[in-house]
Amino acid sequence: MAGKGVRKRMRSGVLAVLLSATMVFGFASATAVSVAADIREETGADLPEEEATESSEVNTTAVTVRVTDEQGAALSGAALFIEGGPEDEDGLPSTFTWITAEDPYVLALEPGEYVLIEQKAAEGYQKASTPIVFAITNEGKVILEEHVLDNGAQIRLSEDGQFQLINIPEERVPMLRTHVTAGTSEGSETAPAQVSYEVIREGAPIPVFDTVVYSGLIEGVTYTVTGTLIEVGEDGEILDASVAETTQEYLAEADGGTWIVDFGGLNL
Repeated sequence: MAGKGVRKRMRSGVLAVLLSATMVFGFASATAVSVAADIREETGADLPEEEATESSEVNTTAVTVRVTDEQGAALSGAALFIEGGPEDEDGLPSTFTWITAEDPYVLALEPGEYVLIEQKAAEGYQKASTPIVFAITNEGKVILEEHVLDNGAQIRLSEDGQFQLINIPEERVPMLRTHVTAGTSEGSETAPAQVSYEVIREGAPIPVFDTVVYSGLIEGVTYTVTGTLIEVGEDGEILDASVAETTQEYLAEADGGTWIVDFGGLNL
């Protein structure tokens, strides 16, 4: 590519630039782990000081936790653990453990910062892979950024302080398959697209996009897809690890589908 000192390689007797792409997908909702410091900084919430103050009564907030499938049906048999809040006289935080049932589990939590961990999922489901950090302010407000976790589970918080942890079935395995198209050349999952030197020499921008075929994602969830276009040699050697990069958002459908990640017109 002009100006980058990129080497050109012979392919089937044609001097060409070979283009491939890598794709990383995540979620358009909040980051997988929300740390309490970020919660405090973003919301300006009045979280309690670490040192306890003398008070004749302890203020607690009712927090309800339930685990469901994607249709909202309660899942029994999941093992949950919460730790955090004010430390006791031995310097230890409060801890709560329970096994989910049909009815939601209700806790009375003091102001502080907490972490919720799903230690075991209900039979036939994947456990949430990421600890869930939340906070309770001195005013009794529960603060949590709703987000999708690393393996596709979701955590939601209703206005009345009820957590809903949504698990996904074990059989669901998120999968992406991609191939690059550059101008009139279409690559495959195992072979890059190639742009001939004659086309490059014309100087016109070359449209490049990546076709992403996906399956196993959560219906109705918006995902972010970050694509990095790379130049490779015939032997698979990476010649340029970042020809171009783009991040775009897409809505997943239940049965899978296809997304087009557009890198735009490139001057190679």
